Amino acid sequence: MNNQNYGDIAPTRVLSAAEGVEIQKRLAAESSGVKQWHWMGNYGSVYDPVNVANGAGISAGELILNINFNNGLIAAWMLY
Repeated sequence: MNNQNYGDIAPTRVLSAAEGVEIQKRLAAESSGVKQWHWMGNYGSVYDPVNVANGAGISAGELILNINFNNGLIAAWMLY
């Protein structure tokens, strides 16, 4: 991945599910233990952020998706 600062995901970058899982694991490891909302990037398929959330143990209400109908990208935020 080009951007090594995983907390600052470029809004124009489209992530794969594997990249999303890697980013979530790194951010969770740096977390203070208090749940906070994290920008998890844009995805090209609605299944990718859902797979990231399921793989990370994100519970109901801890995933927000926004579908941008102009470019088809799915923006994701996760609470962990």
